[in-house]
Amino acid sequence: MRAALPILLLVATTALFQSRSWGWQATPAIVAALSLLTLTGALSGTAGLIAAWRPVRRKPRVRPFLLNGLTALTALAIWLNYVLNQVVGKQGSPLERGLLAFALAWMLSPFAALALTSLGARLARR
Repeated sequence: MRAALPILLLVATTALFQSRSWGWQATPAIVAALSLLTLTGALSGTAGLIAAWRPVRRKPRVRPFLLNGLTALTALAIWLNYVLNQVVGKQGSPLERGLLAFALAWMLSPFAALALTSLGARLARR
């Protein structure tokens, strides 16, 4: 439950900044920064939930690493696709930008999985 609260707060903050009731429109840079914060909070929360889930097997670090890698791969691919669409614009087809985002996420996800596994273990101890 503690891990879900920051995720909900970040999603609510992002929705608040996207509302048009303040009379200003968020720039793509602000949206990218807030979505990065939301992505970080979501990955941290899921890492804590994955680490709190105690496996019965003898190798407890393999399953959290793979699950954190899977969540990091999908979340990074979605976020990088959004950022590439904002940065590159109309250059290249959407398929090329999507494949480039997936390739970048594929390169970054093992390192993110290592960091998230240790972060999740730290969050689960509390």
